[in-house]
Amino acid sequence: MLALRQWRHLICFVIIGKIILYRSRLNHYQEVFGLFSSPSKDELKWTYDPYHGDFFERINLSEEYELCQEKREFALDLLRSVLAFLHRQGYRVEKEGKMFSLEGIFEYYYG
Repeated sequence: MLALRQWRHLICFVIIGKIILYRSRLNHYQEVFGLFSSPSKDELKWTYDPYHGDFFERINLSEEYELCQEKREFALDLLRSVLAFLHRQGYRVEKEGKMFSLEGIFEYYYG
């Protein structure tokens, strides 16, 4: 399981993640935003429920989104959402030949 203290070692991978997302489809951006804006486990379920109003494919990326949280919380939410997205897409994280499992990333959603 990926410990929070290990997240700081994955920042370079998030930059690579942005490159991957740049080349991705629109619904990939919607999915990452849905993961980012859904910090609880219930909201996470709704993100992937096509019958719920918060299903990620219903997100209008042209709308404004106002942040009202501390910068640290914003950074953690952003990193968690990108890592969760990469895990769901089947990407692996490697640093200096050592593999890091992202399997436990969903445990970092609250509730």
